[in-house]
Amino acid sequence: MYHYRTSLSDKQDQSRVYELEVRNQALGETAQTRAHRDSLENSEYMLYLRQSQQEILKEEERRYRFLAEKHSGLTQSLLFLINKTGASLQQKADGWKEKVNETRGSRPRTPTHLDQEAQLRGSVSSLLQTVARDEDMSWARREQQALGRVPSR
Repeated sequence: MYHYRTSLSDKQDQSRVYELEVRNQALGETAQTRAHRDSLENSEYMLYLRQSQQEILKEEERRYRFLAEKHSGLTQSLLFLINKTGASLQQKADGWKEKVNETRGSRPRTPTHLDQEAQLRGSVSSLLQTVARDEDMSWARREQQALGRVPSR
C-alpha cells in the first residue's frame, strides 16, 4: 500500500508541476504578445499610419471648408442679384398690370390691317402643313402596299 500512496503522490506532484509549466508558458506567451504589440504601436510604421490619418483628416476638413465657402458665396451672389433685379422686375410687372387694366376698361380692339395679314399667314401656314402631312402619310401607305412583306435577310 505504501507503494501505491507514493505513486499517487508522485502523480499529483507531476500534475502540479505540469500545470505550473503550462501556466508559466501561457503567461510568457501573453507577455511576449503584449511586448510585441507595444513595440508595434511605437514602431515607425504605426507612427506613419497615425500621421497619415491626421493629414487625411486635415485635408478633408480643408476641402469641406472650401466647399462651404463656395456655397456661401454663391448664395450671397444670388441674394444680391435677386435684391438688385427684384425692384426693376417689380416695376415692369406693375407697368404690365397697368396696360392689362387699360385694355379691360376700353372697348374691344378692332384688328388692324397688319393683324389681319398675320392671321391670314398663320392660317395659310397651318393649312399647308396639314396638306403636307396628309401627302406624306398617303405616300407612305402607297409604298407599304407596293412593297408588301419583304423577307428579312
